[in-house]
Amino acid sequence: MTCDTILEAMRQTLAGPLANPHMQNFSAQAVLNDDLHIDPVILINLMLHLETDHGIEMPERELSKDDFATVDGLIRMLLGETPKLQADTAPAPSEITLHCFVSCLCAAIRRH
Repeated sequence: MTCDTILEAMRQTLAGPLANPHMQNFSAQAVLNDDLHIDPVILINLMLHLETDHGIEMPERELSKDDFATVDGLIRMLLGETPKLQADTAPAPSEITLHCFVSCLCAAIRRH
């Protein structure tokens, strides 16, 4: 899997199944929340589609908000790279809660 492959899979998923109305802002540098208006529910749906539709495996590690600042950051996380932490900061608690994950998974199951 390459950066370009994942970038194209994200573009296809956001433009297609997720029908993101902010695709004019899509690029590797786009900020997920500000530019693309991707909230945690949409993010989990995106990750679910990337795994099921495109075969992109999710890393088995705790996820933090640093992983999801930009499209490029999300791609690097999917490639298994860890974000660089500031020297004076501790890792943040997990931003994606079990409740949020289960809610999104249930919504996807109900749709199908």
